[in-house]
Amino acid sequence: GDKAVSNYWVWGLSWSAGGERLVSACANGSSCVWDGDSGTELAYLSKDEAAVPVKVSWHPNGKKVFRSGFGDSATVWEEGNDGKWSNAAGNMKHDGKGMYGMQVLSDGQTLCTIQVEVSTIYFWDVDTNTLVRKLPLE
Repeated sequence: GDKAVSNYWVWGLSWSAGGERLVSACANGSSCVWDGDSGTELAYLSKDEAAVPVKVSWHPNGKKVFRSGFGDSATVWEEGNDGKWSNAAGNMKHDGKGMYGMQVLSDGQTLCTIQVEVSTIYFWDVDTNTLVRKLPLE
């Protein structure tokens, strides 16, 4: 089916801070959250063929996932109290296409992304999805 990860290349993986869960970034534009022990799919984060994810990263709280790749933004997925995931938290839009590097900093408040088309590192506030600063790589 459309959700079967085995039919697509997996371009990115990230373990949650405690190692209980894994999130994947797949070539079909989807991401999945997996149980780290059993390998069971816990959540399917919808397909986005226009912004195929190549990087995924967990927020330290284990309830938020960031995806980036071929599109012009990092998408933010958050797990609700009911265990369902949504993209209601929004996106972090940047200049150009292709956000291929991404990491939540140890402060848990900042997401660092790199956009290769304009050779810039972006620093985002993870609670508000707002750009804090840009650092040109020239």
